[in-house]
Amino acid sequence: MRYKYYLCQFFEVILFSDTKMIRLSRLQRYILLWGLFLLGSCSEYNQVRKKGTFEEKYEMAMALYHKKEYYKSIVLFEEILPRTRGRKEAEAVNFYYGMTQFHQKQYLVSSHHFNRVYTNFPKSEYAEESRFMYANSLYHLTPNFYLDQSYTNDAINAFQDYINFYPETDRLDLCNKKIDELRFKLERKDFSNAKILYRLSRYKAAVISLENFVVDFPGSFFTEEALFLKINAQYDLATNSLEIAIKDEEVIYLKKERLTKVITFYFDFIDKYQESEFSMDAERMYISAKTQLEKMKNS
Repeated sequence: MRYKYYLCQFFEVILFSDTKMIRLSRLQRYILLWGLFLLGSCSEYNQVRKKGTFEEKYEMAMALYHKKEYYKSIVLFEEILPRTRGRKEAEAVNFYYGMTQFHQKQYLVSSHHFNRVYTNFPKSEYAEESRFMYANSLYHLTPNFYLDQSYTNDAINAFQDYINFYPETDRLDLCNKKIDELRFKLERKDFSNAKILYRLSRYKAAVISLENFVVDFPGSFFTEEALFLKINAQYDLATNSLEIAIKDEEVIYLKKERLTKVITFYFDFIDKYQESEFSMDAERMYISAKTQLEKMKNS
């Protein structure tokens, strides 16, 4: 440690000397003073980290967190975490360790520790904040809509649990807004999957997927297009079908049944969206299906 003493003496000579050889501007003096301060801070941090007691590390970790020096705070919290069992500081250490990880965008780690706080310490002063931050961590883990949405479902459930536990919370509108945002992501995912099935010419699967979508997401932004696409998929399925098929030794008028569904789907759509931008294309398929059925009836 003696080299630091001499280094400090060197800075002092430079800072307060009036000789022309080492005369410094005000900015230069400020920079050197700041360097000297950092030197002392780093020295104290390293000393506490290497030889400090649990209490000293805890106090410094908390101080560093409030100064937003999250990386240094994490290091100290990680050293005392294994020693918190049975201590009164256990709740705070787990909570603030989760917060430091959250601020470092390590959302998977933060979610684990927030979950630990409200699960292990349900009456803690940090329980409500931990439950919200658990949901918030999962929210930040949700990927783009076209990827797996497991975290999205988990985040929705976590925000809903938070609302159920704290119905009088000031965050009610915020939570509901985030839930709506996450549900919209699920809607986009399901609707996108149905469209992919249609583009792959898997018309039967597309019809089923679109029917499920409309049931699962009533009032969705995509409902209008989904109902139109269902007509489209059913129409393409019908026009590419055999007129009859044999199933369990029974003759099925396959094309007729499928064309009839086109007409049914058309009326479901037009009853809800008479002024739709898709109405002309939907009507074209309806007329075509009706014409084909009339020809089959007269043949």
